[in-house]
Amino acid sequence: MKLIYARQSVEKKDSISIESQIEKCITFCNYNGWDYKIFKDAGYSGKDLNRPGFMEMMEEIKAGNGDMVICYRLDRISRSIADFSNLIVEFENYNVKFVSVTENFDTSTPLGRAMVNIIMTFAQLERETIADRITDNYYSRTKLGRWGGGPAPYGYKLKKVSGPDGKRFTILEPDEYEAEIVRNIYNWYLEPDGSVGKIVNKLNELQIPSRGGSAGAAVWTSRVVSEILWRPLYAPNDIKIYNYFKNLNANIINNITEFDGLKSVNLYGKTEKNAGKHKRCRSIDKQYFIVSPHKPIVDSNTWLLVQAKKNEKKRQPARKGTGTTSVFTGLMKCGECGYSVSTVCDGKNYRGYICSTKKNRAKDLCSLPVISQRYADPIIFSDIAQHYSSDEVKQKIISAKQEYKASPSYLAKKNAIEMEITRIDAEIDNLLNSIAEGNTTVNKYINKKIETLDVHKSQLLSELNELELEERSSRNNIDGLEEIIDQISSLEETLNSGDFNKVKNMCRVLVKSITFHKDKSIEIEYYI
Repeated sequence: MKLIYARQSVEKKDSISIESQIEKCITFCNYNGWDYKIFKDAGYSGKDLNRPGFMEMMEEIKAGNGDMVICYRLDRISRSIADFSNLIVEFENYNVKFVSVTENFDTSTPLGRAMVNIIMTFAQLERETIADRITDNYYSRTKLGRWGGGPAPYGYKLKKVSGPDGKRFTILEPDEYEAEIVRNIYNWYLEPDGSVGKIVNKLNELQIPSRGGSAGAAVWTSRVVSEILWRPLYAPNDIKIYNYFKNLNANIINNITEFDGLKSVNLYGKTEKNAGKHKRCRSIDKQYFIVSPHKPIVDSNTWLLVQAKKNEKKRQPARKGTGTTSVFTGLMKCGECGYSVSTVCDGKNYRGYICSTKKNRAKDLCSLPVISQRYADPIIFSDIAQHYSSDEVKQKIISAKQEYKASPSYLAKKNAIEMEITRIDAEIDNLLNSIAEGNTTVNKYINKKIETLDVHKSQLLSELNELELEERSSRNNIDGLEEIIDQISSLEETLNSGDFNKVKNMCRVLVKSITFHKDKSIEIEYYI
């Protein structure tokens, strides 16, 4: 059986269609009197082999149902030299030949393989050239304030307009329905008890469709809501927004005079290749900031208040499990989807443990069943007692206490922060000495510089304090383990006595995580 494969990433006037590719291959098979089976991938790039039609064809090859792969041109298979070379080797392992009907290659001969490699080199060069051209076009379009490409962000739709030269380009235009949802998200977050989690629950309860969803089946996630609450493109291009991003060292493309509040802004691209693949992974100073012609959805005061609240939450210490329904709150996670596991309560009557995905997003998104407390807690307590009662673990705790020393990474960070604080102190001293020699105007800027340095110093001192607290906590964990080890056998007894907080604190020191699986098995990870 001959296996015909066709691929087309994007349908263009000057590119050969999948149907035309298949027709050429069928003609070739009919000429030789061969039976054939067709596999195709529409809308898939040749940068890798992760394509449904291609993978289906490979399954046929592995099952021994094909002895030749036929395609219109070899770059329909792949544009990567490494992928294609490995593929040829795999074909040979299954005694499968490769034929390109327009390039007339026979991979069974050394010359044929050499010619394939030469053409693949140029195919990869073409792909990389296209990628560079697409990137250049993206930056040039966005620098002009136009939409760089891809789907419109939530709250907007794409609109084609004509420029002064008559050429059409794409900008964003508010979608009135979604724009109102965006405004609600910002307002809900600024409520006294507003949070991302509560907004996600409210959106899903109201069955408001998210992008790609439909009414009645909408699924919002904390990541999507957080991104909406952060994206600058919802805010106007006024001086408040300008100053906010200037203070964050954003690479501002436009002159300050262009920030008149009549348009909006956009944060895009990356100034360095290693700045992070996704925007969420890039710092603001590694991106470009520009005035964009689309209309804003929220006012600058609202946008800035949301950022202030989000930044305040970031400065708050992480929760260590403040729930009062289970001593394991904050330690539990789902082994099916990776999200946290929390408690399901009915008034004061506790029922069981449930995955947060199922509880807060949608019931059918996670296969973990609700696990009863009566079933899970005895198993967990028994495992904890058995683990820490073993002579091996007891000896590890004693050895850890004796051998404990600060980690190299902690010492390096501590040293770097202390050196930076010393440098700032020296710079402040030099500036203070310069004040006596400067005039009023110069002193004004010197004082401003001193204020900036002092703020930076305060941030470093706070960072140093947090670092030392973390290291002290690591030391205390070892000390705490030694103190608690003699109380292990009385965990259940202590729980039954009503001393909830004592047992919860013990579990926090002893257990790193508790993972529940859909077969109701429980996996516990310990600190030692």
